[in-house]
Amino acid sequence: MKNRFIIFLIGLFLFCLPLQTAAAEGSIPSFPALAYGDVTINQQPAAAGIEVTAKVDGKVVGNILISEPGKYGGAGTKSKLLITGDGFSGKNVEFYLTGKQGSIALNQVKAKEELYWGAGEVKKIDFNVTVEEPVQNPPTTGGTGGGAVQPAPGNNQDTIVDGIAEDLVSVDNQNGKANVSFLESKDLGLEKEQVLTVKMTEDVEELNTQLSLGMLNSMKANDNTLQIETNRATYSLPVSKLDIDNILDQFGAGTDPNKIQMNVKITEPSESDIQVLEQVATEHEVTLLVKPISFTIQAKVNNQSFEVKDFNGYVERMIKLSKDVDASKVTTAVVISPDGTMSHVPTKIIEKNGEYFVVINSRTNSFYTVIHNEIGFQDVENHWSKDYINSMASKLIINGVDENHFEPNRSITRAEFAAIINRALGLKYEETDQSFTDVPETKWYYEPVLTSYKYGLIKGYQEGTFRPNDSITREQAMAIIAQAMKLTELKVTMDEKTAANVVGKFTDYQSIGDWATQSVAITVKNGVVDGFADNSLKPKNQITRAEAAKMIHNTLVSTDLITK
Repeated sequence: MKNRFIIFLIGLFLFCLPLQTAAAEGSIPSFPALAYGDVTINQQPAAAGIEVTAKVDGKVVGNILISEPGKYGGAGTKSKLLITGDGFSGKNVEFYLTGKQGSIALNQVKAKEELYWGAGEVKKIDFNVTVEEPVQNPPTTGGTGGGAVQPAPGNNQDTIVDGIAEDLVSVDNQNGKANVSFLESKDLGLEKEQVLTVKMTEDVEELNTQLSLGMLNSMKANDNTLQIETNRATYSLPVSKLDIDNILDQFGAGTDPNKIQMNVKITEPSESDIQVLEQVATEHEVTLLVKPISFTIQAKVNNQSFEVKDFNGYVERMIKLSKDVDASKVTTAVVISPDGTMSHVPTKIIEKNGEYFVVINSRTNSFYTVIHNEIGFQDVENHWSKDYINSMASKLIINGVDENHFEPNRSITRAEFAAIINRALGLKYEETDQSFTDVPETKWYYEPVLTSYKYGLIKGYQEGTFRPNDSITREQAMAIIAQAMKLTELKVTMDEKTAANVVGKFTDYQSIGDWATQSVAITVKNGVVDGFADNSLKPKNQITRAEAAKMIHNTLVSTDLITK
């Protein structure tokens, strides 16, 4: 299980790990008092440098460092723990220990609650604390792992993360905008594959996590993940998916990565943004089920900035459904581009502790929302492919020939299939130097074909053509889908012997092209393609629009990108 470093930004509330039961409640007047005593942890004297903090209702009312093993306070008034404050009537003083005892991170461990013992009195308090190693944290939204729970004390206060580094983070939460900054000079000390989570449990309009590109580069080498969470959304960024070299290139050779500030944000839309997005939904005749939310990453040096829009792989986001939304009504999540276009992104629905979450996997950043969309074509009502076609059309992946007709038995061209697989995987066009002699920029399929080529889904012919208007065969479609499965990081490697055994069950396996055998075997093995009733595969046949819809659906299910 992966360890997790967790910073909880909880405003005025503090979560603590109770280690001993509290004493009975008593009346605490608002007078100063002094405390001193001994601390033993797991039957050993507490290490020097551990901080003893007194709190009432989460508010610090006194603190002192242990100056020698096992001791805090002493004979002199200045070395005792001074407890002061007003409004303590009927409340308990809570004592917390912060620091490190050997390999055990204490991290604001709640040690004991004591009655106030009278104004001006001095009392010796001995703490005998038992902690497990490591201290286990409760599960959090998204991801798995263990480790100690690290509460952040509050705004602009220093934080200890798992006992590794002090003064590691500064926190500023004002006017609904929370900013968490990891200090440039500090080593995060993350172990391999650890998840660093920043969580805000009070409602905010924006949660911004700031850290240097140098820190992210170290995390990338360690295969770490940065996860930020609000009450409504989670953004899980495996740092390996960031193209750090490309970010550096934006600022010129010689730029110190430690001077490049990275801002990873979850942002609620403004009222004007919501109005625009609602208009987009109206134009697409879909229903918005959740308020849109923005996920962005910005790199900045002085007055120069660069927005990171794309990743080297799929990055997960989660949006929580409110209790008044029926999860069964979710069709898909969509990304809304600056030009107002709305596109499908791979979407799953999961349930945790009675709440439903939409899990989105996308290779880009933008505004995301969740829609209900129900499409049905008259000419597939009694067709075997009805459910596949209507599902893929409702998710905005395939289109009909008109509002009521799909023509399921018609063949599909190579260009059309490229466009469909791009939409299914949520791939966006970017300019490229690659071109095919028969794919001019003036044609509708220019961007889809070059997008598929960029992501390694298709190849052209030796003479430099793509033949976009040729009908695509079943084995050609299976070759593209096998590449799509690799793009999703599904392990689909297969040796020649295994591939031959997989396809050998079909009566016409010898008609499969040598170049396509492994791809065909991969799609068959993963349940994307099956044979016909006569146990044939018909690899050279032109694929129909209905067969294409089924293949695309099965591809998304087999790669765990959509809910079955």
